[in-house]
Amino acid sequence: RLHARRGRDVDHLTAKSYQRRRRCPGPPGEIVAVDVVLPAALREYARGAGTVQGKGRTLAAVLADLDARYPGLRQRVLEDTGAVRQYVNVFLNGDHVEEPDPARVRVKDGDTVHILPSVAGG
Repeated sequence: RLHARRGRDVDHLTAKSYQRRRRCPGPPGEIVAVDVVLPAALREYARGAGTVQGKGRTLAAVLADLDARYPGLRQRVLEDTGAVRQYVNVFLNGDHVEEPDPARVRVKDGDTVHILPSVAGG
C-alpha cells in the first residue's frame, strides 16, 4: 500500500497513469516554459545555441513554438504526420519518451527535453 487517498488504496495506479497525472499540472490554459537541449546537428537551426527555451503544454506545442523562432527545427524532429522521426530520440527529464505522438506528451514548467539522434553502427 503506497498511501490511502479518500479511503482508497492508490497502489493500483499504473506507471503510465502516474506519469500522465504528474505531467498534467495546472489549469488547462497555462503555458509553461521548457528547456530543450539540442544535439550539435540541430544547433545550426537554433543560431548555434545548445539549449533553447520553448513554451507550451505539450511536447508538440513546445516544438511548434521553437519552429516559429527557429524555422526548420521541427521538421528535423517530427515527420509530416506529427510523429517523432524514427531515428530521433526524445527524453523528458531523463526519461525516454516512447509516445509517438508529441501532442499527447504533457510538459510542466521547468522540465528539460533532450533531443538526440539515434546512434547506429558496429
